[in-house]
Amino acid sequence: MQIIEQKNLVRILKDNKKNNSDTRFVFLLGAGASVQSDIPSANNLAKEWLNEVKEDLANNYDNWKDTNSIDEEYPAKKYTEVFRKRFEHNPKNGYETLQKLMEDKQPSIGYTILSQILENTKHNFVITTNFDSLIEDALFLFTSKRPLVCGHESLANFIQLNSTRPTIIKAHRDILLDPYNTPDNTCELESSLESALKPILANSPLIVIGYGGNDESIMNFLKKTQRQDIYWCVRNIENIAENIKVVLKENDKIVRIDGFDELMV
Repeated sequence: MQIIEQKNLVRILKDNKKNNSDTRFVFLLGAGASVQSDIPSANNLAKEWLNEVKEDLANNYDNWKDTNSIDEEYPAKKYTEVFRKRFEHNPKNGYETLQKLMEDKQPSIGYTILSQILENTKHNFVITTNFDSLIEDALFLFTSKRPLVCGHESLANFIQLNSTRPTIIKAHRDILLDPYNTPDNTCELESSLESALKPILANSPLIVIGYGGNDESIMNFLKKTQRQDIYWCVRNIENIAENIKVVLKENDKIVRIDGFDELMV
């Protein structure tokens, strides 16, 4: 796999537009894309919850941490384990905590520009592991097109490969629809979603932004499905996780970016 710069990816997209290419890029957004909209990163949330788990477990904490291979410096690698333990006695509190964190958040400039791309170009598909509504909020605020928001796998049959409508596919469901946030339900994609995503990724290169690859569902899918090239955007190329490296193939690219907003601008 090659390492390229943000400007190289932008040049590819500019050439695509100038040549009126039939290549259609698909975006995959993770929690890192929402940080500049004032939603905490998965790692910061996991660190906060880990401290509370430590307080609750007291002398049993080290045993639980070692049993579950929790890295205290980067607990996002085990985000779902940390979430499950923190809210094990009342999972509803966990989802209400996330709802509260996402309440009244406004889309950053990156989401504003992304909404224009989704409305005015061929690149109108977004897959996201996020529960927030920043993508659709930006579309409602700044465009005239109404998106198809697939916030639950029961809606997967409505995803159309050749649709000109902005399409948002929430791999772990919407925050209001009993989202997937534990190891049990983030290990594999629902079969209906896999069926909908296979033809999309078989025909479209994927631009990954703000996603650390810490849930098995998307990563297992990317490993086994027939797909086009991946442009995996990261801010720190010196510390790329092994679980990302094993997914990438020879023709895939690591893209060094300054941030989600900066790339979109």
